[in-house]
Amino acid sequence: MTTVSEAVNNRQSVRAFTKKQVSNEILESLIYKSSRSPSGGNLQPWRIFIINGNSMKRFLEFQDKWKGTDTPEYPIYPAKLKEPYRTSRFEVGEQLYGSIGIERSDSQARVDQMLKNFTFFGAPAALFCFVDRQMNQPQWSDLGMFLQTFMLLAQEEGIDTCAQESWSLRQKMVSEFVEADSDLMLFCGMAIGYRDVSSPLNNYKTNRRPVESWCKKFFTHKNKKIAYVDTGTGDPIIFFHGNPSSSYLYRNIIKNLDSGYRCIAADMIGMGDSDKLDNPGHMTYTLDTHFEYLSELIKSLNLNEKITLVGQDWGGPLSIKWARENSDKVRGICYFETVIAPIKSEEMQEPLKSLFMMLRSEKGDKKVLEENFFVEKMLGTDPITPLSEETKAVYRKPFLNPGEDRRPTLDWPRQIPIDKEPKHVHEEVKKNLSFMMETEIPKLLIIAEPGRLMPKPLIEFCRKFKNQSEATVKGNHFVQEDSPDEISENIDNWLKSI
Repeated sequence: MTTVSEAVNNRQSVRAFTKKQVSNEILESLIYKSSRSPSGGNLQPWRIFIINGNSMKRFLEFQDKWKGTDTPEYPIYPAKLKEPYRTSRFEVGEQLYGSIGIERSDSQARVDQMLKNFTFFGAPAALFCFVDRQMNQPQWSDLGMFLQTFMLLAQEEGIDTCAQESWSLRQKMVSEFVEADSDLMLFCGMAIGYRDVSSPLNNYKTNRRPVESWCKKFFTHKNKKIAYVDTGTGDPIIFFHGNPSSSYLYRNIIKNLDSGYRCIAADMIGMGDSDKLDNPGHMTYTLDTHFEYLSELIKSLNLNEKITLVGQDWGGPLSIKWARENSDKVRGICYFETVIAPIKSEEMQEPLKSLFMMLRSEKGDKKVLEENFFVEKMLGTDPITPLSEETKAVYRKPFLNPGEDRRPTLDWPRQIPIDKEPKHVHEEVKKNLSFMMETEIPKLLIIAEPGRLMPKPLIEFCRKFKNQSEATVKGNHFVQEDSPDEISENIDNWLKSI
């Protein structure tokens, strides 16, 4: 028997059906079972009309002859769909039409394919779902639960479906055919039948946004919430991000590793989905402040097993500092494209030298707080494979408002320890470096090729660290975007070897 998990995974919007008939008995059974769907106040606001066999034939003939004018009673999508929804809709359209070789420029072929909605893609049976006009948004959610229940039960019977809001474009015609009461409004139709397994329309899987982008846990410290991802089972790995990213940067690495490890990644205070600090100003978001919030989060997790720490950008100094102060709890340290040692300005390479000196001046305020420089330029244009608009939208979200909401992304570059300033950060990074040179804790250095932040002389120096392995992956600075699979594989192999 099909499990619920299998039904959820196997269900898809089928757009090519065989002529095999669905019996009325099966349809009646599915409707009866679906009647147990959740419903607020037990209102059960759905009104269902089934067409099958002869009634399907009569409906299609009625539709061909119908001469009325029709207008939808609700917009299927918002007029100005924002990100990440706009990109999701665009990508699924490209998948659909691309599967049957329809070019984006071939508008007529796209229209012809869309019109197949109105023959139910050849399905032998269908339903129409109506709702009483008195009902509001909560009851519309009940319709979704009923329809999902029906579709999953259909999967249990080996029957496929395609929910179709496109029928709202012909709501008057449908209402007239089924003789719906005037107080009922058509919500959608649904094609029901058996998929044509030979059709390319049924042989692709739509993408889903990573769960971490819309479902996180929260930890509260000093009345501020820290968002974090905590998924998988096994020995814990904690991923530390830097500027101006969030735990989202590790989404694909976590997806690869959470079947064998417990993967934890937090959004630093003021970044990602974590809260902003009150009354921010110059140097509000310091290394110590970030470390305090992250340390308290880790403490709250009550991890009993030794922890592997993975850090990039400012995640490196933060993870190494935590290892330095909690060395008995650390299994290994993986670091890449990070601040591993204090920096002398005369040793800095252009154009990074001029860039970071500018950011430490008054010009940096305008560049970052007004122009969102770190998100739009440093992150937005860094990956070798360009970021999708959907991905950019996730990174932009915490910093959409100009001004102090972007303060974390300005405080970070002003804390890079250049020529012993800021003094406190210089001392912390110096202690980190001494620790890395002395400790026997296993280490994994991931080298970015071509990379940005760690020049070759620094990499050669890091090769002196004890008990260290290394790997090279493609990427500039945000290598998690370009090489998540390679990073995941190297971390997994390294952990299995230590």
